[in-house]
Amino acid sequence: MAWNSIEQYRPSASVCIALDLLACMTLAAILAPAVLPFPLAWSRQAAEAVFVAPIAWHGVAWTTFLLSALAARGLVARVLESRVLQSAGLVSFSMYLWHMPVIEVLRRSELVTDRPVWMATLMALVAVVAVSTLSYALVERPVLAAVSRWSSRIATTSAESSRGSSLRTAKKPISGA
Repeated sequence: MAWNSIEQYRPSASVCIALDLLACMTLAAILAPAVLPFPLAWSRQAAEAVFVAPIAWHGVAWTTFLLSALAARGLVARVLESRVLQSAGLVSFSMYLWHMPVIEVLRRSELVTDRPVWMATLMALVAVVAVSTLSYALVERPVLAAVSRWSSRIATTSAESSRGSSLRTAKKPISGA
């Protein structure tokens, strides 16, 4: 019931723009201490002092993104509907499974140890995306297709057997005297 009322709510274009700006500013405030050097961003201690519970701050950011995406007219909705993010969504489970083994292989092979952090991160990202995409295409998608075929076959078989059993259990008419 609540989801239907949220889905029917369509804010004006100015509200969508305000939600997009708020979402982007919120994410920038969250990411700045981790990404930018100190003079350009808050220190981690300052961020923790302002936002006593950083987890709550992340919740505000994702709620803002959700509201903007539900409006379906904002920048966030268009970004989330992009082909790149939809593809990333398809391989996200494979990325979750493969990211640490790939990073560990890169680290042990010393391909990334003498590189700048940004280059090592980019190399790891490219490797994880490549391995995850291969894993999705060669393992996950075929397994999901096989499970889908198997479950539809089971459903068809059980429907046919239940129809057959109902026919067998039907009472036969008593022949007349």
